[in-house]
Amino acid sequence: MPWAALRAAVQLAAVAGVLAAALTRLWSSMLVLAVMFVVASLTAARRSQASCGSALLTVSLALGLLAVLPLLLLSGVEPLTGVAVVPIVAIVLGSTMTAVAVAAPVGVGHPQAARCGGRSGAEPRYERT
Repeated sequence: MPWAALRAAVQLAAVAGVLAAALTRLWSSMLVLAVMFVVASLTAARRSQASCGSALLTVSLALGLLAVLPLLLLSGVEPLTGVAVVPIVAIVLGSTMTAVAVAAPVGVGHPQAARCGGRSGAEPRYERT
């Protein structure tokens, strides 16, 4: 058996064990979600290659979650249990993380971006010939 396949199986078993234990209580599920949020924030910053403005990406992730999750939980579509909340938050967080990472380079075109080394977007991009 190749070592990479064995390592992947061990990692999956470890993650499954942690999630199985965490989903039994709501507080431990919230702890897992907090770790997922931190990892998603770091991943979005890395994917967008943001040297400045990582805090803004984190706020964007939080706003994406806050736009969807209260509707799901308060309407009763999703029960407030760990086994229901963790998968839904993971799906919404993953989608939000991808959207933020893809949209971040476009957001660099605002006037404040010049302070972070980005192009302000106000100046046209002319090239000398």
